[in-house]
Amino acid sequence: MGCGASAAAEQSKAEAPKETKPATVNVDPEKFKLAIEEAPAEMKPQSGAWLSEKLYVFITGDNEIKEHPIKELDVATGSITERGMFKVPLEGYMWPYMSSSVDGSMYCVGCGPLLTVYKADHTELVSMKLEPEDCHATTMVFSPDGTKLAVEGSRQKLFIYSLPDGKQVMKDEGEKTNDYGMLPLWWDNDTVLAFHQWIAYAFKASTGEKLCRFELPKGTFLPKAVLLSKKKRLLASNDKGCVVELTFDGKEIAVKKEMTKDDPPVEKEVIFERVTQYGGPDGMQIFSDEQTILYEQEGNGHFEVRVLGDWQKKELKRGENKDDLPSISQARFNKTETHLACCGFKGLQVFSLDGSMPVPPAAPPAATPAATPAAAAATDAAPAAEAPAAEAPAEPAAEAAPAAEAAPGEAVPVEEAVPAEAAPADAPAEKPAEGEAEALAA
Repeated sequence: MGCGASAAAEQSKAEAPKETKPATVNVDPEKFKLAIEEAPAEMKPQSGAWLSEKLYVFITGDNEIKEHPIKELDVATGSITERGMFKVPLEGYMWPYMSSSVDGSMYCVGCGPLLTVYKADHTELVSMKLEPEDCHATTMVFSPDGTKLAVEGSRQKLFIYSLPDGKQVMKDEGEKTNDYGMLPLWWDNDTVLAFHQWIAYAFKASTGEKLCRFELPKGTFLPKAVLLSKKKRLLASNDKGCVVELTFDGKEIAVKKEMTKDDPPVEKEVIFERVTQYGGPDGMQIFSDEQTILYEQEGNGHFEVRVLGDWQKKELKRGENKDDLPSISQARFNKTETHLACCGFKGLQVFSLDGSMPVPPAAPPAATPAATPAAAAATDAAPAAEAPAAEAPAEPAAEAAPAAEAAPGEAVPVEEAVPAEAAPADAPAEKPAEGEAEALAA
């Protein structure tokens, strides 16, 4: 029995499930290519948003103009179409910004204190204006259900508007005295998180109630590099270039803590290894696997991809010369994670992550040339030549041949008349013209 028990234990041990790591997104640096570039000398693209996996809408022009064209890019074909114009009352107003709803049915443009929400077909839905006027919009975020719009304003302001009526339902102001904003992130359809320097807040949008305030030690994270994944994984970057994971339980925001595998286990904050030399990383995005991140290393470098908790990384080259790469102000995936759109110093650049390149639409087929007058006359004359034969009385086949030779003599030129007996036996039958076919059918 002892041997049997030992064998059973060994079999149980062999059948025990092995611990496996979740599958990660496979990003191939060899497939990362610049697919589309829109970099005119003037009116460079400044900000944009995805309406679908193929359509990207963006706004052009800097802060020195009064009219900002809104354009739409189809990454499947590479075609760019102007869809509208966002106007501001004077030059030097502010830089334009843009964002879209989760389902792509709406997008918002903000410039200075002015905000306009458009439908996906580019018709205007509603316009708003921040108060006071010296407060300008820098970030706009739609709630998941599209019924509210959170706006980060300069001078420590946070605004929330209901949609589609555009009514202001909440306003709050940060505690710091500098010009940092209040970066908003929607936790759900009525709970919005806001990050103001090293202070994090949670609000109930419908009532304006402040659910919590949490101040993290200085150097824990920077507000510009906070993102929330689809499964509510909350990531931020700190002043030392590390990625920090935060938690929110409805009552408190804090740095996530886990037990180590030490003996005995020790509770430790979840701070992933350093990914950049300075604050950042910039343009951080998280893939659908919830653990692979993409970021720009130092403000104007190549992109890097790595799995959180893994020191290995892949470099995605934006160009051949690293010292000549343009700065990027905004980088965003499409929903299927096949393209990355970047707005920056050189305008719009769209990179393909799967190697697919745009295919221009096929040229329309050439128009059929109009018939010449001579050809038209010949076509009209053909039925008349056959009319006598069609009306002639039926005769024996032996006597019909001479009649067939004589009848066309008056209508057909002599040089075209060929005696029946001279035609080769294997000559193919001549296809009747369109007019002849109609006469025979009649």
